[in-house]
Amino acid sequence: MDACETGAWRPAYRLSDARRHVRAELAVRDALVRTRTRYIALAKALVRRDGLRVPTSSSAWVPTRIAELDLSPTLTTELAPLFAVFAPLNAQIGVADARIAAVVARLVRYCEFDRLLRSARHRTPYCHQRSS
Repeated sequence: MDACETGAWRPAYRLSDARRHVRAELAVRDALVRTRTRYIALAKALVRRDGLRVPTSSSAWVPTRIAELDLSPTLTTELAPLFAVFAPLNAQIGVADARIAAVVARLVRYCEFDRLLRSARHRTPYCHQRSS
């Protein structure tokens, strides 16, 4: 006997291609943001190790804030690889944000269209409406 016929196996739930795509885009963006956060934390820790403080700022301004400090040549050399990948990392996060915004815009348009279709199906024609 077939296991599906006897009920031993249940049908698997599988997300649609569009939903899997959205989840993949969000996972990629999350990985990029986590990487940027780790780089910022490491850079700030290295600066604090030398007795300096990095002023509070958004993540995009951290390299600028650190560059404004009076860094030793050794610390500048240590931070150079982190700052070399920081700009491309921010650019890729921006690209990921744009892709996610496009996907969300398509989903919103689809949902609005679907909502309009559903409401149109449930409307009665004007000539059949009762007057109160």
